Amino acid sequence: KMPIPDTTGRFLTDLKKIISLHASCGIDSYPLTPELRDFFRKALPRPQSISKNPKVTASPSPRYRKKEMDKEPLVTSSLMDIRQQLGDCTRCDLHENRSGIMFGRGSQEAELFIISEYPNIVDDAEGLLFSGPDGDLLAKMLAAINLDMEQVYLGSIVKCRASAEKPPNSKEVAACLPFLMAQIAAVSPKVICTMGTLAAHVLLKSKQPLIRLRGRWRQLNGIPLMATFHPSYLLKNQEMKKAAWQDLQTIQNRLKE
Repeated sequence: KMPIPDTTGRFLTDLKKIISLHASCGIDSYPLTPELRDFFRKALPRPQSISKNPKVTASPSPRYRKKEMDKEPLVTSSLMDIRQQLGDCTRCDLHENRSGIMFGRGSQEAELFIISEYPNIVDDAEGLLFSGPDGDLLAKMLAAINLDMEQVYLGSIVKCRASAEKPPNSKEVAACLPFLMAQIAAVSPKVICTMGTLAAHVLLKSKQPLIRLRGRWRQLNGIPLMATFHPSYLLKNQEMKKAAWQDLQTIQNRLKE
């Protein structure tokens, strides 16, 4: 029996990781497009061993069903590749009011991956996630645990502008979610921190109030996840800063392990 080449072994490891992450979000199948067929033919020495319709066992979340999910396959280990596949995205209606796509920012080597809900109007104008007062507060929060914005990776559930008055709907979330999951796989962080109710609900597939989800470790496909409050919420609800600080301290301790 011939040994599997190193490059093939790495590919299979990355592929398993991506599929496992997608399974946690309820994605249970992928269409075999001509591009994907060509990719498998070039990447593997025995393409006939690849299923024409790979399946995973997780059931789709009732709120984000597979028929609403963007089925575009994302088999990659590079943030640059993911950004190229995202392109000038028009997969949902959110693109109609955006100035630009907020793909994410930070280090691909980051140990902490922070996930916001959506870019707001200030982010859209500045061209960066966590801009304006929200970003100023986040910078102070990170400094309190000896980190800065360049040492973490910042992403969001959707990548186009939305608002509290009109938050992303399930179809808009489903269009973006595969790209976020691919980003998580590419960064492979030690810890994930969701900020805001929508981010926690989508990734944890829960409808519990954020006050009940925060403060304890959850898992996203084997990666420890801490849900906490978004800086915009903390700016309006100063009394919750103590709870957010406790969450940050818990994250800091986990990163030191």
